[in-house]
Amino acid sequence: MEIYLVGGAVRDELLGLTPNERDWVVVGESKASMIEKGFIPVGQFFPVYLHPKTKEEYALARLERSTGPGYGDFDFDTAPHVSLEEDLQRRDLTINAIAKDDQGEFIDPCGGIADLNARVLRHVSPAFSEDPLRVLRIARLKAQLAPFDFSIADTTFELCCKMVDQNDLSALAPERVFIELKKALESHRPSAFFHALAQFGALEKLMPALSAVDPAVLDPFFPTAPITRFARLCAEAPRLAKAPFPNVALPKTWLALANVCNRYAAQLVQTERPNAQSVMTLLTAVDARRHPDRFRAALDVAGGLTNDGASWQSRRSLWLSCLEALLQPIEPTDMDNTNDQATQIRALQQSRIASALNREPV
Repeated sequence: MEIYLVGGAVRDELLGLTPNERDWVVVGESKASMIEKGFIPVGQFFPVYLHPKTKEEYALARLERSTGPGYGDFDFDTAPHVSLEEDLQRRDLTINAIAKDDQGEFIDPCGGIADLNARVLRHVSPAFSEDPLRVLRIARLKAQLAPFDFSIADTTFELCCKMVDQNDLSALAPERVFIELKKALESHRPSAFFHALAQFGALEKLMPALSAVDPAVLDPFFPTAPITRFARLCAEAPRLAKAPFPNVALPKTWLALANVCNRYAAQLVQTERPNAQSVMTLLTAVDARRHPDRFRAALDVAGGLTNDGASWQSRRSLWLSCLEALLQPIEPTDMDNTNDQATQIRALQQSRIASALNREPV
């Protein structure tokens, strides 16, 4: 079998990084011969196989032609005659179109190594425009490779802007948009992703609720969990609509935290000392009793609004004490025999919160 390491693994190796995963291209084989050798077919849109032992992905070298606007709207030719060079020519960026053989030699028909050295993101061919997801991928690479300070080639930048202007991104599945968003939020500098999308004109179309937010707030922000970083952006956005991100398949947990932070993060950092009733009202509004971890995450986001100064740490301690007071179990012996147990429970919780407030300095 002719097998070559390709794509991001080769790129990262040349940059001195440790690849997260490895992808392989196989030349001169067919679906039947791959299965005969024990490879397991898994590709949804084109023939990809799992190695029987390593479970790494092996794809047949292929040519492709767009047949429509969707991610799966392509015709593929994976016949044994398709060469490695032909396969590399259909890839998105030159730095992702480098292969490495089993002797350690690099095959670079598109000038990817030169662009790596020059720190340039450049599309391989006009076929780049056949897949609108590549607009998000190039923005995500800007974020992932931020320590190397890559720039986008002028012609590639213009092509991305043209694809956005032509409304090509309307064909993107919300699930695919979320995958790219999550990867960008896990990167070294997620702000670069949002800056690039804004420059392309894509942020206003895909996530208009965030178009007025300066993504630079993410660069010094900790923790770095993608859900919390996303909520950090939403905390400074204008009031979110009922369905604020129709073009992104956000998990319910992401959207819930985003809404809590959008509505209440600024209130959490107010310097005035709250009273037990206002604290109880806020904790009830965010459903903190059923979702205490979400409230703690909202406190992390709120801390980002104040740069986590000493005054905020005191304030955070106060909110956590109030949360713990709310979470204390209520026993039957804590209540009398009246029928209005809900009122009694709320009064008892508010009383416990008042005690917590009295114990904590601000």
